[in-house]
Amino acid sequence: MMLQHLAAGRGARTIVFMSWSQRYANDLADQLDVPVAPFGTAWSEALWRRPGIDLLADDDGHPNKAGSYLAASVLYRTLTGRSPTRSSFGAGLPDKDARFLRQVAARTDYAP
Repeated sequence: MMLQHLAAGRGARTIVFMSWSQRYANDLADQLDVPVAPFGTAWSEALWRRPGIDLLADDDGHPNKAGSYLAASVLYRTLTGRSPTRSSFGAGLPDKDARFLRQVAARTDYAP
């Protein structure tokens, strides 16, 4: 909480970034009374809706470009409250993949 207090003193806003492990994100967000960027939920949803989509880097532990794009789309929605579906930026991904990932980020449940 000390870090959150210091950040708020500088005008920053704290959010919790839910990774795909998801285990403690909501508990921490509740404790700090801050929003959750539900990347883990979006990740699972993307894989469920399109099982063949590749979101992992070669190390099988970090997101690749598509996974990072999904994370950025989730963060955009969390920070601004606006849908990422209005964006035309695709980060060099195929248009259909970028559009799909923006839609997943826009439709992910953001309730803690």
